[in-house]
Formats: sequence, C-alpha cells, structure tokens
Amino acid sequence: MDNRFNVAPDIRVRIGQIGADLRVRGWDKDEVRASGEMLRVSDYEDGKSVLINAGGDCEIALPYGASLFIENVGADAKITEVHGEVHIDHVGADLSLRDVGPVTIESIGADARIRQVHGSVTIENIGADATLHDIEGDVKVRHIGADALVRQVAGGCICEFIGGDLIWQIAFAPGHEYRASTGSDTVIRLPHDANVTFTVDVEGDLENDADGSEFKAGTRPNQIVFGMGEAAAQIETQGDLHFVDDDGKDIRFDAAFDFDIDKIMEHATRATEQARRHMKREAERLQEEFRKQAERSAEQARREAERASRGRGAWSWSWGESKMKRPPTPPTPPRPPAPPRGATPPGMENEPVTNDERLTILKMVEAKQITVEEAEMLLAALEGK
Repeated sequence: MDNRFNVAPDIRVRIGQIGADLRVRGWDKDEVRASGEMLRVSDYEDGKSVLINAGGDCEIALPYGASLFIENVGADAKITEVHGEVHIDHVGADLSLRDVGPVTIESIGADARIRQVHGSVTIENIGADATLHDIEGDVKVRHIGADALVRQVAGGCICEFIGGDLIWQIAFAPGHEYRASTGSDTVIRLPHDANVTFTVDVEGDLENDADGSEFKAGTRPNQIVFGMGEAAAQIETQGDLHFVDDDGKDIRFDAAFDFDIDKIMEHATRATEQARRHMKREAERLQEEFRKQAERSAEQARREAERASRGRGAWSWSWGESKMKRPPTPPTPPRPPAPPRGATPPGMENEPVTNDERLTILKMVEAKQITVEEAEMLLAALEGK
C-alpha cells in the first residue's frame, strides 16, 4: 500500500506503531510518501501534521525540514536527512541516525549509530554498543549497555554509565561539562594542543602516552593536566585508563573500534546510495529510449508498407501481349535501430540478458551494493519488461 500527498515543508510527522523495520528519509519535495504493510495514514486538514502506523515494515519520505516523533518501532530503524527535531520513545533493535536535527531518545534495544546531528543528543538508554560522532551540540547519555565510541562533539559530553569500553575522542573546551563512567577500559585520544584538566578515578592501570601533560598524584582521585588545563573533565573507570595523542598508533585495546572505520563506513554508505539512485535513473532512461526507438521503427515500417501497397496498384495488362506485366517488388522495410550493447529493448524477448551481465549484477548483490529487489528491477529494465 502506498500513500502520497502534499504537505507543509515543516510538517510534524508522528509515527505511532511500526511492527517491524522503519526507514525514513528526507527529500526536496513538499510531500509525504509512505508505503508499508498494513499501512494506516491520517493526514490532518491543515497539512502540517500526519499520523502513520504500519503492522510490518514501513518506508517514509518527507520534506527535509520536517520534524519526526516516533512512539514505537518493533525492529530496526534508520532515519536520514530529517533536519527538524527527532524524538523517539522506543526502538526494539538497532537505530541508525544520519544528518538529522536535535535528537531525544528514550530507549534503544540494541546498537545505536548516531552521526551528523545538527543540535544536541539526549538519550536515556542504549541496550548494546553506541557510536556517536559529529555532534554540533551537547551529548547526554544516561546508560550504554556495552561499548561506546564518542568523537567530534562540539558541546559538552556526559555519559553517566557505559557498561563496556569507551573511546573518547573530542576537543575538550572550557565552558562545557565532560563526565564519563565506564565498567571496563577507557581510551582518551587528545589533540596536540589539548587544554584540559582530567580528574580521574581508575580501578586498573593508568597509562599516559600523550605529550604535554603534567601528572598531579595524591589521594584518589588524581589529576592529569594538559596545556593550561582550562577545560575540566571527570572520568571514572573500573578498568584501565589510557591517554594517547594524535600520533598514538599502538593502542592495546580490546574493543573492536577503529578511529577511521566510522568515516569509511559513512563514505561507503553515501556512495552506495548514490550508485543505487544512478542505476535506477539509468534503467528508466534505457527503458524510455528503447520504447521511443521501437515506436520510431514501427512508424517507419508502416510508412514503407503503405508506399509498397500503393505501388501494387500500378499493375496492368497489355491486350496485345500474351502475358501480364508483373508489379514491381516492394522495398524492404528498414531494420529498427539496435539498442545499446548489453541491453534488450521491449518486445525482443528472444535476445535475453547475457550471462556476463547477470554475473555482474549478482556480484553487486553479493557485495551488498544493491539489494535483491533492485537487482530484479535492473534485470527487468534490461530485458525490457
């Protein structure tokens, strides 16, 4: 089921109950498009608010400036390019947010991947791992069940409790509050011009491989000062604490994090989405081109047949001769123009897609560059269906 209707560019979209996966993306149109299993859509008359429910999977496209309020998602949720406020009560499994406005979340059942937030992030509970980076405002998280990677936070950062390991890579600045408590090991990665005083309480070992620091030992907790120490941060960990700087390469850390992997995955996600959009547009263009070529060929053949038919009317008999004159042989209609190599125009099912082309598409599916549904759509386009 598919619903599509015009709305205000700053529409408030409320999602009540989604039975399975949810996918929401912003686009440059002042309209909402929703599709899904057992979909129910209520469009209020003012065009500024809408309520959506679905019994199974659901996909929604809405204007970039929309605000999003979600009550419950039964499985995974992915939200991209929604620049208004994003408020989520509960997601049953994994949550992915990218390029969104200010974020408020009550509960995430499994992993959370949140990046490119134009505002602050406030989260009550994350059940498993968390990745938060490129946040323009403050970060406040009450509980993270497993490991956490927190980096590139412009405002303050408070993680009240992290059950596993923590990698903290932000530019600590005066005037903000920084505080974290972890149940396992912690790595803090600092720029060379760090200007912060850490108050630390460490159950395990304390290692400092960052330059420009001064260690002030005393009664617990201890202080480690970098630069003038104008910013202030508190860290409490039940495991080891390790300070490194930008040159720190050898980090003995059990968490399965890489400081560059998040950026690589982000670029890969964008490239894959762009490739999918390009493939869809190209398939549609080829279909339209083949249709027009077939129409032109049919029209040209029709005209040639008409001319040939008029030529057959010129038969004549000579009364003084024993045989009649044969009519001229009609010209052979021209062949339709050949489609681009590797593709088959509509109506030519006797020229199937080659094995090499099928193998290429299967490899794209195997590499997760396209989905099975997109592969089927591309094969259908190449076969002219």
